[in-house]
Amino acid sequence: MAVELYDFHKVTGASHKEVGVGEIVDDALNRGLEGIVVISSGNFLHAIKEEIERRSVDLTLFNLTNCRSDDPLDVPIPKDKIVRTPEERVALVKDQRGLDLNVDDYTDFIPQAYSDHSRQMLVSHPDYIICPIGSGKLWKTIVDVIEVQGLPTRVIGVAPRKGNPFYRQNEFTSSVADKLTAPYIALTDEILSRAPKHVVVEASETQLKKAYSKAREQGIECEVSGAAAFVFYDDHFRKRNSIDLDDAVVLVSTGRGMAETIKSMERRSLFRKLGALSSLVSLGFGMALLAAGYVHQANGVSLKNSVPYLAHDEFGRTALEYVLNGRKISQLTDRDIEDAFIISGMGSNGLDYRVYSQRPETRAMYEDFALRCKVHQGCEFNPEVKKQTIHLGTIKYKSG
Repeated sequence: MAVELYDFHKVTGASHKEVGVGEIVDDALNRGLEGIVVISSGNFLHAIKEEIERRSVDLTLFNLTNCRSDDPLDVPIPKDKIVRTPEERVALVKDQRGLDLNVDDYTDFIPQAYSDHSRQMLVSHPDYIICPIGSGKLWKTIVDVIEVQGLPTRVIGVAPRKGNPFYRQNEFTSSVADKLTAPYIALTDEILSRAPKHVVVEASETQLKKAYSKAREQGIECEVSGAAAFVFYDDHFRKRNSIDLDDAVVLVSTGRGMAETIKSMERRSLFRKLGALSSLVSLGFGMALLAAGYVHQANGVSLKNSVPYLAHDEFGRTALEYVLNGRKISQLTDRDIEDAFIISGMGSNGLDYRVYSQRPETRAMYEDFALRCKVHQGCEFNPEVKKQTIHLGTIKYKSG
């Protein structure tokens, strides 16, 4: 089995969403634009924002979102409305903001840098390239280069079964591979027309979780969506796509992101079950919370039995402390414990969590905690800088 890895994080030091943002800013400036419009779940938006700030250029960035938001960059899309074209997106921004700026939409912009990376992936003339499908822009670029070079290589894009945006359009459902889902994809018709040679296939949530675990085993620093190509290691996946063990395959990881997403998801799944369990042993801090009456039972079945599990690691304890202090409460309700579980699993890209929050107060909490968390740049919860001493009701921040 000849398997090569093309990891955008190792090649570029970034995710593939950050590749080509310089081209976007250049194009906007060359056209004399005053603003840039995108639809982004996080990575793409922040990459463009950082590029604008790095250059100190006068461009206003707008992000169209289906979620309620207090972020000044975000512009809400009306409920049940799908903005399919750049013209619709620009018109919506101008209407919502009441602005008459010279702006254009770059949601579907495909940078030349994608072609450069595609040629590198194809140097060895592999039999297959397997990559996360996402918006399809990278997938399409790889296919275009293959056709120009006349190679027999097949490209397989991986989409989540729950949220495949190509075969199940307008059925926007959640997936652990959240960056691979969308209510509308502009390239759908063009991508599906490349079948049967080049295809988009679906992976189950279980396969995606295993793919993420496999990527992490191999030292790939990525989010779940970025690890989707690692479903190649699933026997059923290879059989379904007629991939032989002696085929040459390139697996594409589209870069780092929410490295703790799986852990967070598993914790949330666990605490839903723990309400019926009473066999957890005493885990110090968690049991102290219970004994001291810091947990309030609500709605009959409490999540209080999950507190010892959450308190088992230092970051979980910090999350509990954060919720207690931030909300200025003396008792944790089920909702508080659930929020503590979620933020305890937030990784270096935890700011993405705020995009999906339906509650403004929770959204603000996710953003604030992400900016402080121990694996985030500029963090305040950083045991590497100064070991935290956690006391009930008190969060110790990094000095200086």
